[in-house]
Amino acid sequence: MMTLTEFEQHVNAQLSDGLITAVAIEDENEFDASVLDLLNRLEHVALNEQVEICERMSYLLVLALYDSFLKRHSEQLNVPPELFQGSRPIEDEAHAYLAERRYGAPARHAELAVN
Repeated sequence: MMTLTEFEQHVNAQLSDGLITAVAIEDENEFDASVLDLLNRLEHVALNEQVEICERMSYLLVLALYDSFLKRHSEQLNVPPELFQGSRPIEDEAHAYLAERRYGAPARHAELAVN
């Protein structure tokens, strides 16, 4: 069982290794598949380590951490700044959920209303 902090550290380490490897892939489809596989594995870790209790919230947690990682390392990874501009409702929801969890909110099922 991992804490949220331990999971965040794990995700950052995995993204550092995985994205550095993926950046070297020249084929765009292969790159996308490699990144998707990495993110899926991280979502499963969140569930298996009981950081999260449902797939949707596991997805949001990993998405927020991935998006934050991309912002921090955008130059290194050649991420265009336009990626972070405009309406991004899914990413906004993911970051809001991550903030909730960091402030001590328990893991929850996606279908439960937030009070």
